[in-house]
Order: sequence, then C-alpha cells, then structure tokens
Amino acid sequence: MESPPAFGNVGLTDLKQTGGYTLFAENLPIPDTSFEQPVDADGSPVALVVMKNNGFAESSSHTDSHGTLTVRVRLQSTVTIPTGHSQPLSFVNAAGDRADLKGVLHWAWAGAWLYIFPADGVDASTFNSMFAAGDTIFLSKVQSPLALEDNLGLSFVSGTDASDTMEGDPGWRASSRNARLRYGSTPSAARDYFVWTINVFPRVVPGSTFFFRQYVVTGNYADAAQLSRDFVPHARQGFVTNHSAVEGFGGRELVVHARSHSSALPYVAVSTSSAESAVMLAVGCPVVCSGRSTPLPNLRALFHITCGQHSYIGHDPEHFNTEPGSPTAVRAYDCGTGDSTGDQPTFTLLGFFPLDSCSAVQSATLNFSDCHDQCPDDPNKVLPGSCDCGTSDADSDGDGALDNCAFGGQPQDACVNDANKTVAGSCGCGVSDVDSDGDGALDNCAFGGQPQDACVHDANKTVAGSCGCGVSDVDSDGDGALDNCAFGGQPQDACVHDANKTVAGSCGCGVSDVDSDGDGALDNCSFGGQAQDACVNDANKTVAGSCGCGVSDVDSDGDGALDNCAFGGQPQDACVHDANKTVAGSCGCGVSDVDSDGDGALDNCAFGGQPQDACVHDANKTVAGSCGCGVSDVDSDGDGALDNCAFGGQPRDECVDDAEKVIGGMCGCGLNDVDSDGDHVADCKDACPQDALRIVASACGCDASCGEVVPTCSDQLTNGDESDIDCGGSCDPCAVGMLCSHPSDCDGQTVCAQLDAESVCAVANNSAREAGQYVAVEATISGAVTHNDFRGELAAAFVQHLSEVLGVPEDYIVIDRVRTTNSIAVSFSVRVPPSGAEDEIVSNLGAALASNASNAGGRSNLANALVQERPELAAKYVLQHVVCGGGGVRSGHMCECR
Repeated sequence: MESPPAFGNVGLTDLKQTGGYTLFAENLPIPDTSFEQPVDADGSPVALVVMKNNGFAESSSHTDSHGTLTVRVRLQSTVTIPTGHSQPLSFVNAAGDRADLKGVLHWAWAGAWLYIFPADGVDASTFNSMFAAGDTIFLSKVQSPLALEDNLGLSFVSGTDASDTMEGDPGWRASSRNARLRYGSTPSAARDYFVWTINVFPRVVPGSTFFFRQYVVTGNYADAAQLSRDFVPHARQGFVTNHSAVEGFGGRELVVHARSHSSALPYVAVSTSSAESAVMLAVGCPVVCSGRSTPLPNLRALFHITCGQHSYIGHDPEHFNTEPGSPTAVRAYDCGTGDSTGDQPTFTLLGFFPLDSCSAVQSATLNFSDCHDQCPDDPNKVLPGSCDCGTSDADSDGDGALDNCAFGGQPQDACVNDANKTVAGSCGCGVSDVDSDGDGALDNCAFGGQPQDACVHDANKTVAGSCGCGVSDVDSDGDGALDNCAFGGQPQDACVHDANKTVAGSCGCGVSDVDSDGDGALDNCSFGGQAQDACVNDANKTVAGSCGCGVSDVDSDGDGALDNCAFGGQPQDACVHDANKTVAGSCGCGVSDVDSDGDGALDNCAFGGQPQDACVHDANKTVAGSCGCGVSDVDSDGDGALDNCAFGGQPRDECVDDAEKVIGGMCGCGLNDVDSDGDHVADCKDACPQDALRIVASACGCDASCGEVVPTCSDQLTNGDESDIDCGGSCDPCAVGMLCSHPSDCDGQTVCAQLDAESVCAVANNSAREAGQYVAVEATISGAVTHNDFRGELAAAFVQHLSEVLGVPEDYIVIDRVRTTNSIAVSFSVRVPPSGAEDEIVSNLGAALASNASNAGGRSNLANALVQERPELAAKYVLQHVVCGGGGVRSGHMCECR
C-alpha cells in the first residue's frame, strides 16, 4: 500500500480494491532525503529563521498534554502555518550538522512560533548549540539505517472480500456496505500510533457466529509479498448458525494451573489436554480456571501482559496502556511511561474463559516450565523426587530409608523389606539385633561369643535357673528357702533376712508374734485392729492410760474426772454419776450449786440460812411477790396501784407520783380531770369552766351575754341542736371521733357508735372491733385548726403516716375520739398484729410522736410529715398517755378487746 495520508488524515479503501494483504516494512530506505520547506497560502516557500540565541526551550504544557517532549522556538516574523508533519525529519544548519525530530506540531503558530517533537536523546540544548540568532533551519528526511534486503516484513492477509471468499447464509452481511481497509495516523499527538484496521459489517443474529479467517505473515521483506499473495485465496468470511455441523468449532479445553513460588507472585501454566493437565496436577500445580481455545458465547479473551517487571492476567488488553495524566491517551504498545520507545508490553492470548473466572491469578506470571513434566525421559516420574529422574523413590518397607538412594539424612536401605533395619547388623536383615535387657546377649541370635539370650528381659540371667527368667535364685538368710520362689520342697521365703521365719506372721519378719496375757494384743506389734500391748500382763488394758497398768481409767459420768485416780489436774471424782460436779458441794451430788442472779440464795436448794431462790434471774427478789419475778412491787404514791403492774383489781399506776390518779386522763398526771360545766371539755382545757356554753370567753367574758346568743355552726360552741362543737344536728355532719346523738350527726363514711360512756362517730368497719389487743393513744395537734380540719385528706394523711412508721396496715389504726379546744385532741387505737410485736409498736409511737430537736420548731417526726399537708399547723405532737377504752381490759400499754 502507499504511504499513509498526511498527519491527522485517514484513508479508506474497499478490500475489493486491494490485493488482499497489507505489507509493513521495518524501515525502508528512501531514494531522496530532500524535504521542501513549508509553503504559505500562495505556495511560496517559507523561511524558518531563528529569532535569538538560545531560543529553543521546552513547552511544558504541550509536553504534558501530548505525553512527549515538546520544544518551541521564536521565529522571525512570518506567515501563520498551524499545520505540522507526522513523519521523522532532521533539522540541518548551514554547517551540515543534523538533529532528528519525531515530527512537527506547528510550522509557524501565530506566524511566530515553531513547535517540534525532538527524537529520543535530543532536547532544547541540542538545537541551541546548532542555531544562533538569524540562522535558517533547513529540513531533511531521515534516511533508514537499513538496506532494502535487510528489512523484515510483517503482512496481514485479509482477503479481497470477493464473492468466492464468502461462506454461509448470503444474508449474513449488509449489502450496502463493503468490507474496507482503514489506515492513516491519528490526529492527536496524545494518540500517536499508526492506524490500520479492517472494518467489516456483518449482520449477526442471536444464536449465530460470524467468522473471519485471516493470516499473519512474517519474514524477509523482499519475500513477504509473494508469500502473502499465496495466502490470499485462503482468507474466508462467513456466518455459522448450525454450530454442531462444524467439526472442531468449540476448540479444545484449556485449563489454567497455578504454582506457588518463593517470589511474591505465583506462576501459572495452561494445559491443552487432559493428559497435560494431569501432569500439572501431579507436579503440584492445582487448577485455577478452565476455558476454550476458540471464542464461544459467554467466554472472554484472556491475556497475559507483561510490562517490565509487572505482570497481568485478565481480559483487559489495555491494562497498561493509559498515559499518566492524560485520560485520552491510548498506547497499547507503551507500559504507561508516555514514551513510545520506552518499555513495551508483551501480549500472550491464553484462550477464552468465563468473565473474571481467573481473577485469583491476576498478578501471576506465565511460566510453563514449573508445571510441566520435569522427567520427560522417565515414564514413572514427573518430578525428580528424592532419587532424581530415572531412579525410583520406592521405600518398600516404609522405614523412611529409600531402596535406591540415600536421602534426607538416611543411607540407602540395605534391608529393603525390613522396616526396622537399614543395614544387616549382627543378626542379618529380617532379624532384630535387639538386646532387650542390655546384658550383652542378643535376644534373637548368638553373637560375639554370647549365646542367644533365654531371658531377654532379665539383665542378670541368660538361662532360667531355679526361679525362672526375671527372678533371682538368691537365699539371703541361708535357711534353705529361696527369697524369690518355691524350690526343692521349700516354700518361697517371705522373711528373707529372718532365719527363724519363712512367713511374716502377725508382727512381720524379724519380730516374735507372742501374746503374754492372752488379751489378743501382741507383745511386740499391732495386729488385727489391736495396738501393740503396753500392758503385757494386764488382760484388760493394752496401754497404761491415765491410771497405769492394772487400774481402770473409767469416767462413769463423763465429766473428765476419773473414778479411780486423780489425772490431768482433776482430783479423783467424788460424784461419779454427776457430770457437773466432782465434789458434793452445797446441794450434794446430782444438784447444781448455781446462784444465777448472785443474790446469795441458791437456785436449786436452801443453804446457809437462805431459802431456795424462786426468782433465779432477779437479784432483788427471792419470791415472785405481786408483780412477779423481774418486776418491782413498789407503790411510790401509796394509792394502792403499783407502779409497775396491775394487781389486786388495780390497774398499773401511770401517775406514780399522783395519789389521786392512776391514769393521765384529759389533763395528765397531777391535774384533776373535772368538767365543772359539763360541756365535755375538762376544766384544764376550758377557759370558761363554769360556762357550759363557752370554752373561750366572749367579748363580755364567761357567764355573761352581750345580747341574745344565737347559736351558729362556727361559734366554737356546742349549742343549738349540735352534738359536738359546730357539727351534728342542723350543722355539717361530724367527723370521725366527734360526739354524736343520732346516726345523722355523722358524715357518710362514719357511724354513731358507743365508746365507753359516750357516743362518737367511728369508721363503719371499726365500730365493732374484732377481738384482739390494742394500744390506746391520745395525742394533741396544735395550731390554727378546728375539728372540721381533721377530716378528709388531713385525717387520711394522719392514718397513712402512722401506718408507715408503725409498720401496720392502715385499717389497724382506729380513730376513737376527736376533741377541739385551742387545738385538736385525737384519741386512737392501734391493733397489735398477730405476731404480737406490741413493744415495737409502743417504741415506734414514742419515736413518731415525741419532740425531735433536729426538726424545725422541735416538731415530732409525724408532725414534720403532716406539715406537708397543712403548712399552717404548729404541728407539735406529744405522746400524752396510753389508755384503755371501749370496755377493754388494760395490761401495761395494752388493752384487750373482749
């Protein structure tokens, strides 16, 4: 074919118009190296004159964009010629010096700048040394260094696309387009490879295969043309729909094997037959993936590409072809350096494989020698093995020593059928040279002047003797009985160092078995569960014990004092049947002399003028008296009621210093509870004790009226038809604990019930108390409150807080009576739980109601809690006294309801 079109142009020629092949030369000589200067628009040659000294310099932006060194120089003003030249040229100066170029980018850009691509090894300094200001640049073609006959040729035989080269269904191709040859140079210096390709336009339908058989011819250029013409008739194109009718269409199976290597990357090889694959497996190259030798549906071409030290196995033929920094640059012949004459990749088509099925070896390198038969002349081996090719590695007896060569520190086996020997040794192959007992006589053969050992496990004998192998024939004590066996009518001697015994007996060898006192304990040893007899003449003792041989050590009462002798710091026991006494003492044997309370009267007997103590834990009493042991019978105020207990029909005195009272009542000890005006308020709390209509003086004082008194429900008096102060009758119902005359006097949550001599409003389910024990309490709530305040949430909070501090259910707390003066007096009862923890309830009541200095205003703990409900309360609760009410029988703080 002709030379390619000018730079940036492409030629298109139908294959029918070609000879059927394209022949490339290595570097043909040219007949004329002269090159005409570029011309302007009128066709006049343009002179290229350098503007200044050292004017040649790199244009780095063009170098980056084109991927190759670009140099520019300023010319003396001329016409604009933006085109260039894609073939190698030489710049020549007036002296005939030359410097080569790869090509010219612009002859005269903007009428002033010449841009060139210097050849490898040439740079701006080369041209600055050749051309000074005013020098003209002359041009010349570059002559080939090779003669015509020295050129190599490369020919691609594609056929002429004539009708006799077509096969298959005539509808396979588009009739409007012929196959064509496309050739020329790329228009961009970034894509500076030569363009040559064959374009065909088949109409491939699903399930069909287009084929195009072409040939590549290499050799001497002078002969390549004729050889190419010979192949042209054999080029074929066609269309296959019936694949099964095409013999060998599927090609051969190809298998990729891999082998690990000491380097970082594994080696791979490709087998083309099952036999070859079997050999590769045998030499340690496992299968990675498999494919075919011809393209089939769903298979992709698999390449091995190398670039310098880099290796790639995969489907991408342009794995190394992108120029750094220029995503548009494609140089399949470049290893990514951007230099077309630098490292060039090598391509090997391995076959056609499923997509990414071989990705495990992407970084491997191709090396067939590592996976092929390394012993090609030895039909029995594919690897040299231990003994090298041509020699079997057999180890017939499996002892690790090979039959045919020395290997792995083992000599060649001289006894190939004896797994225990590699040399014949003393007894020969197949017979062990063992001397089991190490006595110098071998177990299995006579050797070295020694007979074969008849006692192979007895280092002291080679014949059996009297006792047999492994047993010594010695008689240590010379009594005729052998130490180790029965022989000559004598039993085996069990006492080898005792000439008087042949059996150990009771006491063992060397010790007599005598029992002098016949008690079963031997004189000289322990035997049969008996210790050695320390009292050889006392049939009742085998040890001297506490009282010595001949005297019994009995302790009849087990108190540590022996019946028959003094021992261990104890005297002989005078009370042998009393474990608590060794002498008779004050009360005699069998009776304790204890005085538990230290009052001089013994607990268990009369002694020293004192009677037997009836109150053993009360140092102040020897008889129970009125209050019983542990409780004093004192009556401090002489009123007949004892301070500490109920006795003789009198309750326990709560007012021990008040001879007039035994309970605190409304006014407490020392004050009379009299109610002079009968208004249910004691004189001690009534500011008008002689005026039944008032408990506080009116503006006119007690017993005086400032006018007609009209009863109201807020006058702090019990008047009109009220049953208690400002409640009942026509006023609001009374709260729990207030007096009532009729059920209607009480609110809906209470009933009018009898309490002692009074009728009061009580919680309905507490009006008839269950039988049991109760702690009765009176307390005072001080502050700006009335009886009407003690209802609803305040009364509920009162019961709730008491329940929490006393640890009893809320329904165990019964409000009995509520009285109002300048404060509210509350009488309530606490039922004692079945567990009977009455002392704990009384203790907790005292703690809850007593003044507490740590609280504000010295309030009690219960008051401190209730102040959250009614902040106006002074809220100081005082435990005044504990009483019995409702017909209860008093015992201490307790009232028993019957």
